[in-house]
Amino acid sequence: MGSELHFQAIPENCRLLARARRDPRFGSFLESLSAFSTIINDPSVSKADDPVFSDFVNEARALVEENPWIEERSLRLGNNWNAIHLLLSEHGRTDGGNGQGDWVERAIKGGDEIHADAKTAAGHPIRYLSPPEVAEISNQISAILPDEIVRNWRPDENEGARINAPGAIRPGEQMHTLTTDLGRLQAFYSTVHKFGEGVLTLVL
Repeated sequence: MGSELHFQAIPENCRLLARARRDPRFGSFLESLSAFSTIINDPSVSKADDPVFSDFVNEARALVEENPWIEERSLRLGNNWNAIHLLLSEHGRTDGGNGQGDWVERAIKGGDEIHADAKTAAGHPIRYLSPPEVAEISNQISAILPDEIVRNWRPDENEGARINAPGAIRPGEQMHTLTTDLGRLQAFYSTVHKFGEGVLTLVL
């Protein structure tokens, strides 16, 4: 089973992010925001023998108090994220795209590492997009119509179209699933942009 991506909105100037940038062990606990509701609602989620994790839980709960419903501003993409990246990148190379692929890379795979030593349990870096970057991505991705993506997809010209390749794209129902997931990604970035927040990207 491949990796999944989890996107979580987070304010630029919150204490949680500030400490994660200073303290990589604290920063590594950001992975637990993929289960944000459990962190904030389950009183048993704490480790008395781990003061760093206890601090993290307290800061996560304070973040929700200061930013109501922020835990809902999240998105989980399953194994399709490689294929979505492939579709958007191909779109950028066609006449229908703008030829600028950097925003696609960051929209899917995340921004800068919050700390070189802050990793998920699987060893992936935890990445962060600033509010200005989120605004740019929201503007770029909202301008793309799913029908354009389908029209610009040329499987005979792209190795990723092979069934067994990473991010392989199969015809029929999978294309429908991918365009649906693209719509979810567009809605997520639009919502986070409206709140003026940044985005954490977690590879799970």
